[in-house]
Amino acid sequence: MAFNLQHFQFARGVDSAYAQGQGVTNIQHTYKSATDTRATIAGANYFHPFIDGDADKVFVNDSLFIVGSDGASLCIITGVNPVTLGVDLLVSGTSLSMVAPANATDGNAAIISGNTLQIELATSANPGSVSTTNQTFSGVKAFDDGVNAAGQGLVANQINAGGAIPLPIGNVLTSSVDFTPVVNVGSSGIVFAGGTNLTLYTETTGTFTWSVAFAVPPTITWYAKKQNGWVSLFIKGMPTSLAAGAAIGSSDSGVFIPVGYRPSSNIEAPVVLCSSNGTVAVGLANIAAAGNIVVYATAAGGLFANAGNNQIHEICITYNIA
Repeated sequence: MAFNLQHFQFARGVDSAYAQGQGVTNIQHTYKSATDTRATIAGANYFHPFIDGDADKVFVNDSLFIVGSDGASLCIITGVNPVTLGVDLLVSGTSLSMVAPANATDGNAAIISGNTLQIELATSANPGSVSTTNQTFSGVKAFDDGVNAAGQGLVANQINAGGAIPLPIGNVLTSSVDFTPVVNVGSSGIVFAGGTNLTLYTETTGTFTWSVAFAVPPTITWYAKKQNGWVSLFIKGMPTSLAAGAAIGSSDSGVFIPVGYRPSSNIEAPVVLCSSNGTVAVGLANIAAAGNIVVYATAAGGLFANAGNNQIHEICITYNIA
């Protein structure tokens, strides 16, 4: 529908309740429509300029009481040519209703218009809410329990460190691991002052049990990290020797190395100290491409005894998988 002048009651004029004023006093006009909603009535260009074209009846800061098809509103007249209205001062309705967030226009973080509440989205200059789209925040933000960056690891658009500050990654040790000094983090990875790029860093851990050489197979903790094409594998040593198994032989971990950390071919290295029935020697570790480790009691491939006590100490080995 459209504006009907007969439904507008002027409160200022020669034939109105308030004949004096001429814009000095603020008074209340009224308008009623049985067909138009309050939103339609308060919308742009609903009223004619100055309501009836006469600039002596309606002034800015006068109030207008509206009765629409859906209820009543009270608004301040904020413009007369064209006629514009402020927010509904009655905030009619049983409660506020929410609408979709809006871009920030001020520092209030929210907009109330009538009985509608609209949250503003935070920016680097204004507070507000978090969106599902890209946003830039300002001010230091503290996260007490860590931050998870979902995606494919330390790559562009996942974790980017700008400026001359270190990027701490993980807390595997007692403190965080810092890559310092970080010159740049971009599509090529972390670039160090020496020019070396760290394009990939992952880590994993778990347990396994040594078999054959022990009557009661001990549970052993292991940890592996992968940097670019290199894997460093650390296997915890047995704290004490244990009773030997029933058979003479090597000790096998069973498959435990994850696929992405396995060597492309078997690796043999005398990197572990072993004890076989009281005889201590440098043993041989065979890291298999299948994902298990076989340990021999001597560097020449000697087997563990089936009498007395046996022991396997710590293993630390780094190998290339690129």
